[in-house]
Amino acid sequence: MLDMARVDEGIEYSPYHTLDTANASPPLLMVAAASSPVPPFHAHRMIARLQTATASAGHYLLREETLPAGTIGPRFAPVENLADLLAFVLTITARDTSDGPRS
Repeated sequence: MLDMARVDEGIEYSPYHTLDTANASPPLLMVAAASSPVPPFHAHRMIARLQTATASAGHYLLREETLPAGTIGPRFAPVENLADLLAFVLTITARDTSDGPRS
């Protein structure tokens, strides 16, 4: 049963408050939007907490959309989104190739 006082504080279901700082967290690409019902500073706080509180040296990236609500945005926005996603994935999966190719 949920303690309503803790629910009012947002502790029971908030990823920010339930973050396990003892274990390593996986890499994370978080997207925040100015037109979202949740203010973007929550994403800033979460990324900062991941960077300082977890035991891993993982990659945490925040991408913030700054378009006002109701706008379509520039026509090249999908290309920028895909470029950011691919750059993030390639950064995570990159390996040191100085010792030659591996089989």
